[in-house]
Amino acid sequence: MTLNGPVLVALDLSDADDALRQAHALAGALGAPLAVCHVLPDLSQVRVLFPQDAGPLPTSQTLNDRARAAITERVTRVTGHTPRPDAILIASGSPHGGIRTAAEQVGAGVIVLGPGRTAARLAHHPAWAVLVARPSAEGGCVIGATDFSDPALPALATAAREARRRKAPLRFLHAVDFDTSAMAVAWPAAAAWPTVDTTEALVTSARAQLTQSLAHFDVSGEVVVVRGAAAAAIVDTAAHEGASLVVVGTRGRSGLPRLLLGSVAESVMRDAPCSVLAVPLHAGPPSEAAVA
Repeated sequence: MTLNGPVLVALDLSDADDALRQAHALAGALGAPLAVCHVLPDLSQVRVLFPQDAGPLPTSQTLNDRARAAITERVTRVTGHTPRPDAILIASGSPHGGIRTAAEQVGAGVIVLGPGRTAARLAHHPAWAVLVARPSAEGGCVIGATDFSDPALPALATAAREARRRKAPLRFLHAVDFDTSAMAVAWPAAAAWPTVDTTEALVTSARAQLTQSLAHFDVSGEVVVVRGAAAAAIVDTAAHEGASLVVVGTRGRSGLPRLLLGSVAESVMRDAPCSVLAVPLHAGPPSEAAVA
């Protein structure tokens, strides 16, 4: 998958500046516009605990103006550039609903935001990639995680491209999970193999496929095959390698949303020690052009 703009960064005014910095850098690298979204609470849903002691609630327009001014100041301070008024979108309602509406309004190709449940919900939508921004090791490697299903291929292509863009080391990672139900789906013949032979066959096959993927995308990197549950293995490898970014696919084999990398992606987005880029299923197989 080739990342495309516009880049939309969703800001909570209490957040650190990591999401804004990373969104600004990504938009610059893509030559794409940067839009900034902030979601206000729906005042019609606000319930005051002691209404007899409360003063009048601010109007929606007042909150909108205050938020716009605060966002403008923050973007200017962090990026060094004053945003255009039309690049700031103030939405209302739930965080997920407000960000989604803003993303659809600007035609976002990537949404950048801090970790949390909202990021996982947005990552299920096939129209955009989601970058969960965390403080990450500068110069750390980029990890592309795969279960070898078709939807995982865009993650490898995107990881290769991001490693090139960042001038960072690249790792292609696969976790061999000996849970028999997962193996039966990912490796249909595995259930009939003897345990020892299965172990060696899976590891050897995984290394070969990862090596072929590096050659297919014409990139230099290392292959990493680890044993254990995929989500924990990816998170642990990212910590051990001092990764700056993990790239995962958002849907698993056969498109079932919570199978293999579908559920794994949510866990990695939640628990990884670095930024995580979740990319959706791409129409058609990724090509060398995707990482050029």
